[in-house]
Amino acid sequence: MLSLKMGNVLTLWTFLGILLCINARVDKCGTLLLDGCFCGQQYHDDQIYFIVNCTGLGFRNTDVLKLLPEETEMLVFTGNHISTLPTNLFGEENNLKRLKIIDMSNNGIHDIKGKAFHHVPNVTRLLLNHNNISISSDDEHNFHHPRVFSNLYNLQELHLTNAFQVK
Repeated sequence: MLSLKMGNVLTLWTFLGILLCINARVDKCGTLLLDGCFCGQQYHDDQIYFIVNCTGLGFRNTDVLKLLPEETEMLVFTGNHISTLPTNLFGEENNLKRLKIIDMSNNGIHDIKGKAFHHVPNVTRLLLNHNNISISSDDEHNFHHPRVFSNLYNLQELHLTNAFQVK
């Protein structure tokens, strides 16, 4: 009888521990849809940033970016499979005023729609290295709107190493 009660207590504590771990994960990232991403404070370039890092998680669309915590200062969304950056990439309602750095390198990005970077007015560094961006005025399927970067008022660095598709 005593061993049965101890087993139940042990099971209860294990279950509570799992719940606490899940809640800690949700609290840091704000949603289970960011599961697998690291969300939290981290040093980068001799500063502490609230970073959301979703590297190599196999995302095939950018819907998850509409759920970023508002305290996000740096987004690392690299090594996924994103062919298009849509209009209002971060959502129409979000205004990520603290976001300073966006790294979307190595995602296979082919197309960037106009107004993709709206609602992120304080971004100073944008990295789009190692993608397959197509720029061709005679290709109506890959027409790039002139306002792709128009709302990046504070942009100081635009990284485009091997970012373009060679035709």
